[in-house]
Amino acid sequence: MARAALGWSSAELARRAHVGAATVTRFETHSELIPATISAMQRALEDAGIIFEEADDGSAGVRRRRLREGDRVRFRPQSQVRPDLANKIAKVVRVEPHPPQTGPTYRVWVDFPDEEDGSIAGVFEFEYELVKAVAG
Repeated sequence: MARAALGWSSAELARRAHVGAATVTRFETHSELIPATISAMQRALEDAGIIFEEADDGSAGVRRRRLREGDRVRFRPQSQVRPDLANKIAKVVRVEPHPPQTGPTYRVWVDFPDEEDGSIAGVFEFEYELVKAVAG
């Protein structure tokens, strides 16, 4: 579920967690892995903004954390908003307050510091992926 929330392939998780692709597959098919390997995958997912949740009844789930001012982001590969900025990293400078006025998702404003027309206003958060979270 966490990979799906981020739009990652198993190869992408393997790359970011510094494990083999077969390791990700074994984990997802409930094979046993050493705790350090599981921790590496969990860290990679959390660094990308995933929050793991467990309810009182023992059920579990995942969700993406809201982007925050100061986070470093880039457009997701599948985004068509600004293909010319596909791999450039931007800084979140404003986040629509909660609850958003646009329904279940919210808008963010970002600044691409090395671009002449580098400020992008009010694009929905799902168009971006978290590159580096701001502390806190």
